[in-house]
Amino acid sequence: MVLSRPTKPDKRSIVMIEWSRYVTPTHQKRDEFLWHQIVMSLLYDEVLAQDQTILCSKDMADWFGNRSDFGLLEELFECGGLVMLKRPSARYPAELRDKLSTHPIAARIEQLEKFSAHNDGSEVIFSPAQRQFHNLLENFIREPRRNYAHREAGVLTNRSNLMGDFSQLLQEVLTDKRYEKWLKSEFQRITPAIAQDFVRFAEEPERAIARVYSHRQTSPRVTPLSDKPQFSTALAVQVASTYPNDAATALQSLVETVFARPFCQEENADGRYGRLLRSLPTDIELENAGESISLVHIEPSVLRLPTLRPGYSKIINAVREGKSGRNLRMAMGLFGADPIFSSVTKAWNDVADDLASLMNSSETRTIELHTVALRYGKSMLVGVAVGDLVARAFHGPHMAFPGLEATIGGLAVPLFEAALDHLWNTTKIGLRRQRDAEAFKSAVAFSCIPSSK
Repeated sequence: MVLSRPTKPDKRSIVMIEWSRYVTPTHQKRDEFLWHQIVMSLLYDEVLAQDQTILCSKDMADWFGNRSDFGLLEELFECGGLVMLKRPSARYPAELRDKLSTHPIAARIEQLEKFSAHNDGSEVIFSPAQRQFHNLLENFIREPRRNYAHREAGVLTNRSNLMGDFSQLLQEVLTDKRYEKWLKSEFQRITPAIAQDFVRFAEEPERAIARVYSHRQTSPRVTPLSDKPQFSTALAVQVASTYPNDAATALQSLVETVFARPFCQEENADGRYGRLLRSLPTDIELENAGESISLVHIEPSVLRLPTLRPGYSKIINAVREGKSGRNLRMAMGLFGADPIFSSVTKAWNDVADDLASLMNSSETRTIELHTVALRYGKSMLVGVAVGDLVARAFHGPHMAFPGLEATIGGLAVPLFEAALDHLWNTTKIGLRRQRDAEAFKSAVAFSCIPSSK
C-alpha cells in the first residue's frame, strides 16, 4: 500500500524501509523487483533506499552482479526507480574519511565490516559475488554525471541526532502504556523484564556494551564517533542477540520498526512497510483500533509497462517527466480530497495512454489497478490496489489469487494498514472463506506510511 495524507503537491519521497529488516529487497525475483520500483517511480519524485540494504543484499549481487545485468539496474537509477541514500560523512570514523572522498562504496564496505553488524547481531562478511557487484556500483556512482543515483542521508532536514531520536523513541514504546496492547500482540516474546532491560541499555549504553562482552568475550562492533558510547541500532541488535532466539528475533524486529520512523522523518519521506517490517502504530491507530470498515467506492484501470530490456528507462522517463507523469504525482500528493478520486483515476489513465503510445503491444507487461475507498470508523481511507484480487474481494463470489502485490496510495489519515488488519478478520465485504481472507492478506503486501505523525 502506498499511503499518504493529503498535502500540498510538493516533492514526494519514499524510503524502501522494509528492506532494512533483512537488509535486502523483499522481492524474490529480479523482474518483480524492477517492475515494482518502476511503479514507485511513477508515484513518487524520489524512491530512496539505504546503502546498507543495497550493499549487504545477496539478491542484488545475484541479480546485477555481471556487467550486462547491471545495465538494467543502471536504467532503474536513470528512471527514478531508486536513489541510494549514503551514510553521512560525519558518521564515519576519521580513519575512513580520506577513502570516503575517492571510493565511497569501498569506504562504506570497510565501515560495515569493522564497525557494524547484521540485524541478527552477526558480523558483516561479503562474498566474492557481492564484492564484484560493489565494484560495478562503485564505478557507476563515481562518475559525476550519475549524481542523480545517490545522495547523503539526512541532508534535507536539520535533524542531527538520529540515533538519539531512535533511542528515546524505543524507550517510549517500551514504557508507554498506549503501546502495551500492540507490543503484546506483535512482539509476544518481549516480556516486561526484557523490556525493562532494554530500557536500561538505551539509557546507559555502557551496560549494553558490557552485556555483549560478557556473552561473546569480545566488544560489540560500533562506529567510534566520540568518547561517549551511543545506543545505536548496531549496538541494539547485538545486545538483542544475547537473549534466547525467539526473544532476540522479536527485539531485533522491534529495533528496526522503531528506527524506521525517525529515519523516514529525517528524509521527510513516506516509509514503505510490509509483512517483514510493520510500521509503528500512530496515535490515531492506537486510539481507534477495532472500528468497523465499509466499502465506499472502487474504480478500475489498466497500466502497461515496458518489457525489461535495454532502453526501458527512456520510455519510463518520457512519461514520468512529461505532463501526465507530473500530474499523476501531483494527484497522488492530494489523494483523499476527492471522494470518488476522479483526478487520480484520470491521471492514471493518462499515464497508461502515454506509456502505450511509446510501446508495441507485444513489448508490455499489463498490470490491473483498482482505486479503492474504505470508511474506517470516522475516517475515509483511499488507495490504488495493483491486481484484481482486491476488486474480487469486494465484488465477486469467486476469488483467484494472482500472486500480485497490492499497492495503495494516499489517503485522509494513515490508517489503511490498521483497517486491513481488521478487515481480514471480518466478513463485512464478502470474504466468505478463510482461504480467501489469507489470499487477500497476502496480496496486500506493503504499505507506505507518512513520516510525520
